[in-house]
Amino acid sequence: MQEKFISELKEYLLLEGVRRSLVNKYLFEAGEVCIGKTNVKSVLGTMTEMSLYCRNAEFDHTLDLSAWLNSMIYKPIDYEEPIKVFKKTLERKYS
Repeated sequence: MQEKFISELKEYLLLEGVRRSLVNKYLFEAGEVCIGKTNVKSVLGTMTEMSLYCRNAEFDHTLDLSAWLNSMIYKPIDYEEPIKVFKKTLERKYS
């Protein structure tokens, strides 16, 4: 599952226009991926909200779903789009 997650994440970030060098640096520094449960209320709330948004939505590929969800604005990140926040953070950290 970890390998699939990393592969899809890399493909998605490249499709979003993140430079390959930044993606590689990020994934190298991230190290091993651990997938597990959470009980953090803000994370659970955001996940529930995202599930509600895409309940009846249909996409040809999970990357399309990711792009759609990451283009929505969220209060926890000052009403910005997640992908834009992530890109800015990568640029600041690795450029």
